[in-house]
Amino acid sequence: MTLTILPWTSGKLGLGPGKALLREAIGEDETIESLLSRLTDRIAGFEEWVYDRPERRIHEHCTLLVNGRAHEGIGGLAAPLRDGDEVTVLPGFAGGADGSRSGFDS
Repeated sequence: MTLTILPWTSGKLGLGPGKALLREAIGEDETIESLLSRLTDRIAGFEEWVYDRPERRIHEHCTLLVNGRAHEGIGGLAAPLRDGDEVTVLPGFAGGADGSRSGFDS
């Protein structure tokens, strides 16, 4: 399984300023939660910046994708992982139209 941690988050975790790629072995009954718990034990800052283990949640300033889909849409933290899956940690993002180009008249 490949874990991709995109810039900003990778820097916060001490993995360098650019995109970090980690290869992780996946056990037979591996879930998103068990993977995140294991990474919390191994990577300094992971609990602070990515996975709040006591609260069992992804921090609000991160988005977790599995094979390009938000983890909430595939079963949340209990979703199973398989060898070959791609997990991506995205930094927080926000934005949207300011209304000036929305195509709607006020």
